Amino acid sequence: HVTISLGVAAVEVLTPEILPRLLETADSALYSAKEHGRNRAHLAGELVKKSACLAAGDRL
Repeated sequence: HVTISLGVAAVEVLTPEILPRLLETADSALYSAKEHGRNRAHLAGELVKKSACLAAGDRL
C-alpha cells in the first residue's frame, strides 16, 4: 500500500528573493500533511498566510 503526502505553496510572482521562502513554506506544508495523518495534501496560502489540509479523496 503506497500513499503520498504533498506540501503545496504558491505565490503570484516568483522572484529570486522569494524562492527560498517559497520552498521553506512548501516543506513546512509537507510536514504538516504528514503530521495530520499522511496520505493528504496540505495547501499553504501565499507565504503561509492561510492554510488548509485535505485528506485523500477530498475536493477543492
